[in-house]
Amino acid sequence: MAADPDDDALTWDDGDADPTHVGGTRDERAAVNGPPVEAPGDGSVLLVVYGVLAGGYLLATVGWLVAALRDRVQTGTALFDTMYLVGQLLAVAAPPLWFAAVLALTRDRRALVRVGWLALGLIPVLPWPTVFAGVAA
Repeated sequence: MAADPDDDALTWDDGDADPTHVGGTRDERAAVNGPPVEAPGDGSVLLVVYGVLAGGYLLATVGWLVAALRDRVQTGTALFDTMYLVGQLLAVAAPPLWFAAVLALTRDRRALVRVGWLALGLIPVLPWPTVFAGVAA
């Protein structure tokens, strides 16, 4: 009598190739399980740090929005006015775009690397016209 092809699903012939198998190496199990989990106390500290950095990026976005709304540059040429408006829109969008890009691109990195890139990114996205002129100007 011939073997039933449905019985092949019930066999464990390839059990040695499974990296989650008890006999698998440590590197194979780590690759399947994903990145290591951080210590339990690190989560609350990281949440506060991310909140402070997100607040900084929100303030930078609001600062660029205030600077863009306060600036009234009119040259009379449509091309220059359009390009200037596009530059202002990109300046307003830069802080949240940087924040989202860092979170997306450093997903598999250590938390310290992500915090470092977020902190470093605050420097170029600061609303420099508002910083130098002040809010009251």
